[in-house]
Amino acid sequence: MSELDKCIDKWGVAIANFEESMLIYHEHETKFKSWEAAIKMAHMRNKASGVMADCLVKTHEDWESRYLNVQKLSVKAETAKRVLRLAEAAWETERSKEVSLRNVK
Repeated sequence: MSELDKCIDKWGVAIANFEESMLIYHEHETKFKSWEAAIKMAHMRNKASGVMADCLVKTHEDWESRYLNVQKLSVKAETAKRVLRLAEAAWETERSKEVSLRNVK
């Protein structure tokens, strides 16, 4: 297997990892936002103002752990994105190297 093929394989793995991490992040973010909206709506139905309901949501005992979980998934997705960019750059470097070697021959 040539170095270019290895780079393409690594790039393919990086693409799959990025896709998976983004799907997981967006799934959890959507669930968090839905949960947050449901709690806020419940407070507003009990005659709390919008601002008061926001405060009550953010002081809910589960809010911090849910929020931090979504943020950690966001960081993982961004890390996967950077790994993807590095894999692409490695492929570009290897491709350029092979083109240059062909031109020298």
